[in-house]
Amino acid sequence: MRAVVVAVIVAVCCFMPSSHAQVPRGLEESPSTPGPALQAGTPVLERPWTSDPDKFHFAILGDRRGGADSEWPVFDRAVDEINVLRPDFVIMVGDMIEGNTQSAAEVAAEWDDFWRHAGRLEVPLLLLPGNHDISNPDMLRWWQEHIGLTHYSFLYKGCYFLTISCYDLWAEGGSSIGDEQVRFALDALEEHKAARHTFVFVHPPLWQENVHHWQQIEAALGDRPYTVFAGHTHRLAYEERNGARYVVLGTTKGERVREENRFPELGGFPHFTQVVVDGDSVHVAIIEPGGIWPEDIATRTLQQELQDFFTVETHMPEGLDTPSTTAGFAFTVNNPLPEKAEVALDIVGPGAANWRPLDGQSAYAFTVPPGARKAIDLRFAAATADILPVPRLRCRATYKDVNLLGFERNVYLFPDEALRWAPDWMVVGPYEAGPLPSRTPENPRDTMPDLYVPHVPEKGYDGGAAIIEDGRTMAWQKLSAQPEYGLGFVNVGKVYGVPSEDFAYALSAVQSPKQQIVYARFRVDDYGQIFVNGEPFEERRLFRTRRDPTWVAIPLEAGWNTVVVKSIAIAGGWSFRLLFADPDYELQFAPYPSE
Repeated sequence: MRAVVVAVIVAVCCFMPSSHAQVPRGLEESPSTPGPALQAGTPVLERPWTSDPDKFHFAILGDRRGGADSEWPVFDRAVDEINVLRPDFVIMVGDMIEGNTQSAAEVAAEWDDFWRHAGRLEVPLLLLPGNHDISNPDMLRWWQEHIGLTHYSFLYKGCYFLTISCYDLWAEGGSSIGDEQVRFALDALEEHKAARHTFVFVHPPLWQENVHHWQQIEAALGDRPYTVFAGHTHRLAYEERNGARYVVLGTTKGERVREENRFPELGGFPHFTQVVVDGDSVHVAIIEPGGIWPEDIATRTLQQELQDFFTVETHMPEGLDTPSTTAGFAFTVNNPLPEKAEVALDIVGPGAANWRPLDGQSAYAFTVPPGARKAIDLRFAAATADILPVPRLRCRATYKDVNLLGFERNVYLFPDEALRWAPDWMVVGPYEAGPLPSRTPENPRDTMPDLYVPHVPEKGYDGGAAIIEDGRTMAWQKLSAQPEYGLGFVNVGKVYGVPSEDFAYALSAVQSPKQQIVYARFRVDDYGQIFVNGEPFEERRLFRTRRDPTWVAIPLEAGWNTVVVKSIAIAGGWSFRLLFADPDYELQFAPYPSE
């Protein structure tokens, strides 16, 4: 059944070169250039629609956020190639701008920059918001006022297009579809169940996360012919589910095609996508500037196997209660690739000088044949007094003479199974942190003086009494850890919402059977300080760990101790993890000290 395509003039605001960037109006619609019946407010860059009733093709642009001028050349080249290919229209799967700001002027400037490049398209462009486009409630309102709808659908030449937004419901956690949008999707899918093909677009690949609302939409798709496209992960990945194709698209950005991306099966190369609808057939081409790949060049199966290319199994340290300690880990390489891989690893960083390798080596290089496994055991000795800071493990794998995989991170002193955490905390705040740079400055006391001003919660928990500072009265609140999001994950934002250069205090009580040093793995987003029994830890040391947690030595007295984490956030995420090494289960935890 062919659907009648109705020509409409899409109601969007005219582009104005001001701080309030809007979707620019292009060529007007006319009866000779029919288009879909778009909802009012649909975010679309207007250009003529094709009038071919049978066959059409459209293009998809991947994530572009990055902000730097060096991110534009690949995007610009993709725009040029799309203009040559002349698809009927283009859809972008989100992250058009860098975002992560509550400044309307910054948002408008970033959109102005985007339109300077995307506005060169000579075909219609439809937008779907990503987490960088809508990073907080203020950016959601900005999108709705200046860009248009966050989710919408349309019918085009017998095919149905449905977009899903994950960033409308900040009150429910910042990334949720919501019941109202599910009803919209289910009703729309029922109404258009006779479409010759259905295309669904969503920024994050929700089917990989077992999102309940997505499962309802997926069930409603049933056995109709459909294809799902997403972005967000910055890596191409193809799979099949329920007899349909699911494609996670990589980015359309960068300065050039780098040699590291010559191995396309990993999906790391920049690209845009062309989809051709020919009768009941749908053909998908992944187009890299200078090369075209089939959609299944990067299978998720191989990528999942490559996630275990490197494994590190930490050994339990020995001798921490003596002057000398031994520690280490087993390092394993599993090569699922069809050819050999070259691997190099070394021990670096400030702590490397204190960790003496028992085999006398601090660097290793070896070859792993295709389909083979290689394991080495690394053990070190160190004076217990100098066990911290831990060294860093750096490793690289080369495949076909180009860099394939690699990482550098702090060595783990204890394995995960030895770590425990406080299940409940008492929190109080928020406080204004003052301007916070995204990178730790050389002299943080001078750059961020507000972080070094003492506050009442640092002294501990005074029986739950309200805290009065600077004319404000603040009450302690209980906050439970959410280990389902990671070991000991404490989400301060669950209490205080989206931060804007704020900090809060989180307190927990730790009972120790004796006076001792307990090692702990600490990660905080974005900055953090620690206080133990009312005293600043390491003279108010300022931590910035994010994805690379550090190790700290926490002095505990016999009996109950108070540990306070000052969690400092710039914007976006606001969380921390403090994991105590307690292999013998000697410690007890409570939200505050027991009487």
